Amino acid sequence: MHSSGIDVRVLETLPEAVLTPLRDAIASCQARPPSSWSKDMLKLVSRSDITLMYEPSMKLQQRPFNITAPIHIASWDFRTICQTLDEFISAGYDDGEGTERQAVIRALFKEDRRLNEAQDLLSTHRPRIVRLDSEPGWTESQYLEKQKELVSRVATGTLAIPAGRALLYYGLRYPLLTQKFHIGGFNLNCIVRPTNVTVGVDRSQFTEEKVCWGFFHQGVAAGLAISSQAKGIDTSWILYNKPGQDLNNRHAGFLLALGLNGHLKDVAKWVAFKYLTPKHTMTSIGLLLGLAASYLGTMDSLITRLLSVHVTRMLPRGAAELNISPLTQTTGIMGIGLLYCGSQHRRMSEIMMSEIEHVGEDESPEPLRSECYRLAAGFSLGFINLGKGKDLKGLHDMRLTEKLIGIATANKKVEMVQILDRAAAGAVMALALIFMKSEDHIVARKIDVPESVVQFDYIRPDILLLRTVAKNLILWSQIEPSFEWIAQSLPTPFRFRHRLTGTIVLRSTDLPFFSILAGLCFSLALRFAGSGSLKARDILIHYLDQFMRISRIVSTKRVPQFDRPIYDEELARSNAPILLSVVYW
Repeated sequence: MHSSGIDVRVLETLPEAVLTPLRDAIASCQARPPSSWSKDMLKLVSRSDITLMYEPSMKLQQRPFNITAPIHIASWDFRTICQTLDEFISAGYDDGEGTERQAVIRALFKEDRRLNEAQDLLSTHRPRIVRLDSEPGWTESQYLEKQKELVSRVATGTLAIPAGRALLYYGLRYPLLTQKFHIGGFNLNCIVRPTNVTVGVDRSQFTEEKVCWGFFHQGVAAGLAISSQAKGIDTSWILYNKPGQDLNNRHAGFLLALGLNGHLKDVAKWVAFKYLTPKHTMTSIGLLLGLAASYLGTMDSLITRLLSVHVTRMLPRGAAELNISPLTQTTGIMGIGLLYCGSQHRRMSEIMMSEIEHVGEDESPEPLRSECYRLAAGFSLGFINLGKGKDLKGLHDMRLTEKLIGIATANKKVEMVQILDRAAAGAVMALALIFMKSEDHIVARKIDVPESVVQFDYIRPDILLLRTVAKNLILWSQIEPSFEWIAQSLPTPFRFRHRLTGTIVLRSTDLPFFSILAGLCFSLALRFAGSGSLKARDILIHYLDQFMRISRIVSTKRVPQFDRPIYDEELARSNAPILLSVVYW
């Protein structure tokens, strides 16, 4: 082919019938091309890598896009070796074994560093690099205080990193069964430029007990790195990695991650009782949710008994009160929904419905049936009847739809509004899951936000957001990536402002508008998740920019007694970042 003048460009122009036998011939030569072949012939068979051996002047470190490759330094002393070992021990899987991965990344992406940047941003074992320039009026003590404030804010953000890292490294690891599985911690120190000093946080404010959820998610991120196809994740291996006598939050999150990947199915049931006996709240949460996720939709009788002892309504009449935290009981409610997912189980549906609409006032300092508990009951009821809105079978006499719509949208008695408002979010999510993708216009219209602006004074903004998402989950096929769809989905008084570009002054009366708009963005993101739709991306970026701009609008100077109260703008400003995070997500 080469002697006939056929090269790569010529091959691209040939029809498939002629190209196929030529490709077969090329494939037969790719494995061991003769060393006497020229550079052009090697290129023809896609073996340009061999030409590097013939041109020793082309060294990798001379190329401008080279990522500094790890090299062997023979001059290392014992201090450097010990320091490197300490860093490896404190690092997680993503950092401690990065050398081999970097070689693969260089081969795949060459000069493209976006994956390296993502790894650096999602690393939790390295100190963060921040910049704080001193202003002319600051004294040295003021500058040091500003440094501590900045480092504390950065440390708070570092605790949120595990959620992103779990997605980046999901399912990549096949652990050695004879080696302990290491779960890294957090490095909350910062290198402050331009002084280049390392500033640490107040350790008393960031102990594992005070920021328990951060360490819990660190364990979840580490566990999700284990592939669902990994073998040998059984009782002995989990107990081998159990942290001694004192349970911790990282291991609790690790148990949840194992359950999400289905590995807790192979665990002996007595292990669950061993973990639950100390009544460590975070471990109970991780284990119960993990077991429910591993046995998703199976209605396993033993797991049902294990979860039922954590749910007040499922205890026999006259049983003693549960001496466990409300968070653990909330987990039990959620676990029942996962275990009976899609089953349309009548008894479980009755229990969840009774928990949502329970009107008895709890006078304890930590009321059990808080909004969190009722929201979990709503999710659980939705999972049990997931997507079955048009075919509720033996549940018609329970009048689930009418009751849930009444709790979510109907007018309430003044003396009961505080109790029933706790149930509104749970009722909305139950309806969203039960009628998901059903295209039921009647239910969607009833759960949708009202058209009258006056009614917004009686509905919390976050409930408006949930009702917007619920309506679009029901009318799934009608979501479109266009500004026209956004405008048509808004109440009529807000449609002319649908692009947000004209918002220059913050008012609390805009909170319903902002919440509905954030709900529409979230619905759009759910509908086109993973599709790579450029239209959806452009719309979401537009609203992301607008919410960021709104969050930075400065307060207007005015005399309070002649204008609306000062807190009016502050109320809107405090809610704008929350809605911004919804659009981010």
